[in-house]
Amino acid sequence: MTCYAGTKGLNRFLQGCDTLVCLLPETPETKGIVTYDVLAQLRKPAGLINVGRGPLVVEADLLRALNDKTLHTAVLDVFEQEPLPASSPLWAHPRVLITPHSAAEASRASRAEYVAQVIRALEQGQDVPLRYDPARGY
Repeated sequence: MTCYAGTKGLNRFLQGCDTLVCLLPETPETKGIVTYDVLAQLRKPAGLINVGRGPLVVEADLLRALNDKTLHTAVLDVFEQEPLPASSPLWAHPRVLITPHSAAEASRASRAEYVAQVIRALEQGQDVPLRYDPARGY
C-alpha cells in the first residue's frame, strides 16, 4: 500500500486519482482544502465524492471545475451551507448528483446498544466511544 502525507504527498496522490473521495473531518487544516487547483490535479475524466464535511470543498471552485470540464462529475452529500439553498446552481447542474445526507439509519437495537456502551464506559471510568475531541475538531 502506498501512503501519502502532507501537502507534497497530497499533490502526488491527486495525480494518480480519477475520483477523489472526501471523508475528512472539518478542522482548520481541512476547511477549504478542495480547491480548483486540487481538482485540476486529478486524472481525467475526474470525479469528486464528498461525504465528509461541506466546508472541505470551495463551492465556487467546484462549480468552476465542473463548468470548464476540469471535473466531470460530483456526488455531494454535504455542503458549506446546510441545507443547500434552493438558489444554489448545484441543484440544476447536469453533472452533479446530490444525495439526501442520510449516511446511516441505525436500527433501534443498534442505537440502544451504543447507549448501553456509553453508560458502561462512564460507569467504569473509561473513555466514551465516538467521543468528540474539541482539540482535534472531530
